[in-house]
Amino acid sequence: YADSPRCTEFVVSLTRHMPPLLNDALELSDYNLDESASMGSLTFFDRKSQMSALAMLTGNNTDEPIDVTGASRSFEYVTAGNENDARKISCIYFFTPADWDSSCGGGVAFEKEGDQCVVEAKRDRLVLFKSDSLLYKHLPWKGRDGLENGACIVTHLVRKRE
Repeated sequence: YADSPRCTEFVVSLTRHMPPLLNDALELSDYNLDESASMGSLTFFDRKSQMSALAMLTGNNTDEPIDVTGASRSFEYVTAGNENDARKISCIYFFTPADWDSSCGGGVAFEKEGDQCVVEAKRDRLVLFKSDSLLYKHLPWKGRDGLENGACIVTHLVRKRE
């Protein structure tokens, strides 16, 4: 909490207020979301650190960006198909600079029945999806000159313990 109080407050507020709204308004009562528990993580991207680390690994010491998009990520369920996994709704909150666009990466892609949809990382964007029934993958963060940092908070709303 001492390092990022606003992030912690966001997760606590989301965990407390979102489950009752989703259970009632979206008829997700079968999920029985818990308003007192969740799972969360923070992803922070720093382009300069990424370039320095990749330069050390590859021996490429130029200031030119190194293309890391070739490392293809596959679509997967948050729950990895585990029926006993308590995660039911996943929430991704992006906080990026106002000028961040699709060329900077960091978004998320979804796939259902062969159709794909990409949601770009945009400032103050909140994306919610069912953790156990929608395939997803995080897209690589890239950034560019002047847009060096981006971040997202991933919170998984969980079902109540029985």
